[in-house]
Amino acid sequence: MASKYFLITFIIAVIAAPCLATDYVVGDDAGWKLKFNYTAWAEGKEFFVGDRLKSAMASKAFLITIIIAVIAAPCLATDYVVGDDAGWKLKFNYTAWAEGKEFFVGDRLIFNYPQAAHNVYRVNGTAFQQCMVPSAFEALISGNDIITLATPGKKWYICGVGNHCDAGMRLAITVSYPVDAPAPAPAAGTSAANEISPLRSCACMLAALASLKMIMASW
Repeated sequence: MASKYFLITFIIAVIAAPCLATDYVVGDDAGWKLKFNYTAWAEGKEFFVGDRLKSAMASKAFLITIIIAVIAAPCLATDYVVGDDAGWKLKFNYTAWAEGKEFFVGDRLIFNYPQAAHNVYRVNGTAFQQCMVPSAFEALISGNDIITLATPGKKWYICGVGNHCDAGMRLAITVSYPVDAPAPAPAAGTSAANEISPLRSCACMLAALASLKMIMASW
């Protein structure tokens, strides 16, 4: 029994060791360079098996990568014009429109319609099935309503004007988290409105470069 306890303790220690290790950036902010007293830098520090020595440049490169990834994420999102050129209207099959499309967190739905002719409500599954219209103050009424898909899961949208929902003005989609996979080439006839906006991508790229320049200047 004692040997089993010893073995368990040993395994836990081996697994936990990397978690308890310390990363030391040699020279701290100064990094690895000439005219720096590394003897003084090491004095008073306790180094243990499993600890790691890193250069400041590696830490900065990692930070830059993280920052660019955070900034670039919205740039890779897709804008979907609901109904493509037809927009948000009666006598259109939105189930067929959504079929085959993959919606991810960060993507945006754009509802285009003549103002005052229609509206957009975000509803739950029950309200969607029964065409139950929420309170009027919840309606989107601009005629160019943009909804960012901020969370994963099922999403439901209806038009609350008259019997428009019963007549087919409703949309149900499933939103997923993005995956690190190459996007398939758009099929022939796919509307350009469903692709990543070049203007949006350019703006995001400029923002990323500006942020990177500020970071490098501060170093």
